[in-house]
Amino acid sequence: MRWGKAALKAMLIETDRRDAEGIARLLQLGWFRPVHCKSVSSQEMRALLTSRKSVLNAIKNIELSPRGVLCNFGLKLGPVSKGRYEARIRELTAGNTMLEAAAEPILRARAALRRELIGLEKRVRDLAWHDRTCRLPMTMPGVGHVIALTFTSAIDDPERFRRSKDVGPWVGLTPVRPRRPVPAPVRPCAAVNKEPVDRGDRLRHSTRVRSRVPRRTGVPARGGKWARDGLGWTDRSRNMTAVSLADIQVRPIRSDNVWRWLSAGWSDLWRRPAISMGYGLLVALLSYAVLTCLYFVDAVYLFLPLAAGFMFGGPLIAVGLYEMSRRYMEGAAFGLPDVLGAVRHAPLQLAYMGMVLLLFALLWIRIATLLFALFFGSSTPPLDGLFESLFLSAQGATFLAVGTVVGAVLAFAAYAISAVSIPLIVDKEVDAMTATIASLASVRDNFLPMMLWAWLIAIFTAVGIATLFLGLILFFPLLGHASWHCYRDVLGMADEEPA
Repeated sequence: MRWGKAALKAMLIETDRRDAEGIARLLQLGWFRPVHCKSVSSQEMRALLTSRKSVLNAIKNIELSPRGVLCNFGLKLGPVSKGRYEARIRELTAGNTMLEAAAEPILRARAALRRELIGLEKRVRDLAWHDRTCRLPMTMPGVGHVIALTFTSAIDDPERFRRSKDVGPWVGLTPVRPRRPVPAPVRPCAAVNKEPVDRGDRLRHSTRVRSRVPRRTGVPARGGKWARDGLGWTDRSRNMTAVSLADIQVRPIRSDNVWRWLSAGWSDLWRRPAISMGYGLLVALLSYAVLTCLYFVDAVYLFLPLAAGFMFGGPLIAVGLYEMSRRYMEGAAFGLPDVLGAVRHAPLQLAYMGMVLLLFALLWIRIATLLFALFFGSSTPPLDGLFESLFLSAQGATFLAVGTVVGAVLAFAAYAISAVSIPLIVDKEVDAMTATIASLASVRDNFLPMMLWAWLIAIFTAVGIATLFLGLILFFPLLGHASWHCYRDVLGMADEEPA
């Protein structure tokens, strides 16, 4: 097109007849380049991505409109999450009939667009996961389903590139070297190619800009090995997506989602029951070992505080179960060493979370010991009379009531910082502080569903302990797998929407 325009510009008088004659001369001289006509599947991908982008832009524009309108009345919307946007608008417009009448159609239109966006996101995600060509670039750091589909639809047919090195300048990711040989001392390095924007391919250009460069993981980068091995990597420290707090979104959920997490966790449990139940058996054996140690050191009275303190360490112990559910979701193969060694993907950040949860557990044990000394004095009740002293006396009932209230406060604080933070660290390259803030935000924005989930965790754990730890063989892996689905349902990245 550019060559033809430059050649036809040389004519002094331009008419349709002369333009047609000039085009014929260009074809006769062979002064043209073949143009690739994209396949139907590539155009279908592009149509779906364009529709998703249009709906996203419409949602952004419709959300910005009430901000400007309310500012004229001295009402500031402020930073607000997507889940609380509608409630915040209704709160500001309450009592003003004109503002309510102006805001209501916008809120209805936004809700309709959000529903359509959810459907489009599901179609886009399913299309990427079922396309083997898209799954390969998705193993790279910083590449999700949207970027993979955009890149795949843009390339379409790799055979039209003579070398793989030609793809980088064509997309606009690497500088373009001059074709003529230039002496080394004055060899220039051209700027990054902006040809995709000139071609009007703004979707690919915006995707290229949005794809994030991953942070260092401590492992030397080997792009050639990644290209050769493809999906065959077993060390996930090389292909974890680096995210920041701005990339993480808290999705609004309902209480019905909790039962869906349990259902998904139950399905994951029976995919590889030997590994999942074996994991629960290890937890039960560890509990028996702790109880045996308490018996030999004559500290059985600490059994109840330690059993309650199990809630503090449970999210960290379930790291292997999170890894199993993650690999189920990605369709990747794994074995028992991968499950037991899941902590190696982010050892430092998991160690930070472990230290925080350990501090909660130590604080709880210290408070429980002080309460026990306050109610029962320095003398420890005998083992045969411990049950009667705790459960059949007024003093013991008061002790249990006060301990339950204090323990509930500490347990809620520990739950708020670890509800989804540890699965997030297992799944993404993120620091412990960012994961903790995201977990606190998820509990704050979805308080009732997350509290229901916390109660279910407490009930299942209590039943598992009450059955002399035998119930933990089943309940612990069930809760671990379900907690992964809780994380995937509550948190999303900036380029993702709920499924």
